[in-house]
Amino acid sequence: MLFARFFRDRKGGVAPLLALGIIPLVGAIGAAVDYSRANATRTAMQNALDSTALMLSKDAQGLTGAQLTQKATTYFTSMFDRPEASNVQVTQQFSSPQQGSFSLKVSGSATIATMFWRLIGQPSLDITASGEVVWGIKKLNLALALDNTGSMASSGKMTALKEAAHNLLTTLKNAEKTPGDIKVSIVPFAVDVNVGTGNVDASWIDWTDWEAANGTCSKSSYHSKSSCTANNGTWTPANHSSWNGCVNDRDQNNDVLNTAPVAGSQATMYRANQASACPASMMTLSYDWTALNNKVDAMIPTGNTNVTIGLQMAWQTLSPVAPFNAPAPAPDLDKVVILLTDGQNTQNRWSSSQSSIDARTEKVCDNAKADKYQDLHGPCDRRKRDLAQELRDQAGHVLRGLAGGAAQQRVQRDRAESRQPAHLEVAGLKSALLHHLAPYRANSSTMFGSIACAAAMSASAPARSPRLRFATPRPYSEVASCGLICSAAS
Repeated sequence: MLFARFFRDRKGGVAPLLALGIIPLVGAIGAAVDYSRANATRTAMQNALDSTALMLSKDAQGLTGAQLTQKATTYFTSMFDRPEASNVQVTQQFSSPQQGSFSLKVSGSATIATMFWRLIGQPSLDITASGEVVWGIKKLNLALALDNTGSMASSGKMTALKEAAHNLLTTLKNAEKTPGDIKVSIVPFAVDVNVGTGNVDASWIDWTDWEAANGTCSKSSYHSKSSCTANNGTWTPANHSSWNGCVNDRDQNNDVLNTAPVAGSQATMYRANQASACPASMMTLSYDWTALNNKVDAMIPTGNTNVTIGLQMAWQTLSPVAPFNAPAPAPDLDKVVILLTDGQNTQNRWSSSQSSIDARTEKVCDNAKADKYQDLHGPCDRRKRDLAQELRDQAGHVLRGLAGGAAQQRVQRDRAESRQPAHLEVAGLKSALLHHLAPYRANSSTMFGSIACAAAMSASAPARSPRLRFATPRPYSEVASCGLICSAAS
């Protein structure tokens, strides 16, 4: 009777169910607590590993495997302070997948003692995490094509240009880990480029025009070969030692190509020209930083503007062909041309028509485009637009193209759901130029930095010559950056 009444009474029905469910309920709550502890520890481990990888990457190339492991452990333990973690281990793996490319992976593991799961036979949880830094330390060949025309004498522009160039050279020198990793050529230009009187006997100089214009006539009233001989005089060319070093545009279309000059092939040779406004002599690729700075100091503004020859000659100094025979393209080598000018084209070998000279500058761009560089974005497609206006509209293309630039680094977290890049403290070429071209930018509201960037060949196309990208920024009064370092246009 008592038992029958007990089973009919429904008031205590929850108690047996609670008794039956208490074990899995406590287990679930305990699992959540233990999982939260483990996840918090893993997050702390991940952050410590990322920081460790970044710090180690600065010195990884100069350390042995044992030194890397020791430093990895030291860095990690100084940042990972989780007393609940035991059996903490840190390993590193440093490799160079290809020339100029490096990878450093730092992995960690630990054991977390459980508080609740141990009741169901799980006394501990194992956690792992890793951080990877991938970067490229490339060599750099940089050509500076610098406007030395007369207009640079106004508004303190030449002074500002020199200051910016000196600052840039200092930055590059400090960034050089091994002498020769960074080489710079300097090409001052006006209507002509001065290749230096030391090349007076070079086989790639054509003297036809120079000898016709410089000499003496047996009839002293005449001062050119054509007028002398037309009047039955005898023309005696001047000695080449009196040449001032200037050359003007090569025959078309070699004036817009980096064709190697061939002795005896006049169309490919540079024509000597006794320019009355001959700029300072150029300097081919060098890592003699004292000489490079002295070259900047020697620049004096003079003459009219011919952007084409400045850009072409700068490109030539980076080309692995005569006459300058620059290093051949390689996966670990970047080739960059920076051309700075304050004005429009005004004179070349053939014309003083801006539109005609712009057409030659456009040809340089067309030839670059024909090299099929995928990030060119068509800045040469000017149609009827003004050259300078078109170039001003293209600044962002160079920035995007060089976003990877001299140092590409990222942190890869081996999380299935995401990869989060870390912020790196890398003094890259972009930030260096942004900072050190500021004086040049600030001294003229209409000054433009005409930029051409010649990228090194990829490993898949080692036989090609350096490819060019062209751009200039908007007027400096409108944006705060220029050329390949223009963030406002990106």
